[in-house]
Amino acid sequence: MRILNKKPPVLSKATWLAEGVELLNLANQTSNVTWTDIDCTAATSAAAKFVLMKVQIHTDSYTSGRFLINFRRNGETPSITQGIEHPNVASTVEYIMFQVIMGLDAGNIFEYSTIFTGTCQIDVSLYALAYIE
Repeated sequence: MRILNKKPPVLSKATWLAEGVELLNLANQTSNVTWTDIDCTAATSAAAKFVLMKVQIHTDSYTSGRFLINFRRNGETPSITQGIEHPNVASTVEYIMFQVIMGLDAGNIFEYSTIFTGTCQIDVSLYALAYIE
């Protein structure tokens, strides 16, 4: 494991949100999305360092390939990113969910990108469930 010469943040508390806050709703996606900011200020406090998210992926249609969604802290360019690969998406409608803990920058922002390696149509939703200060 490689450490990036950074001290880990001091964490003081976790706050569970009474209701999930929608951060992203991509409907009927069929093409790649380059790194794009997600602003979490409406779902977190100014002191938040991490957000716990529910990631929902729904397959609308499928012919070939796979779908990937990647996450990274805003402004960073790591060689390895946190993400979810949905390989060999079923030829029938499929729905999957994951939970992801994502680091935030000082402005409560992280980034996502999507990659399609074949022909499929996907819906993606991200919901903030909690945040850590």
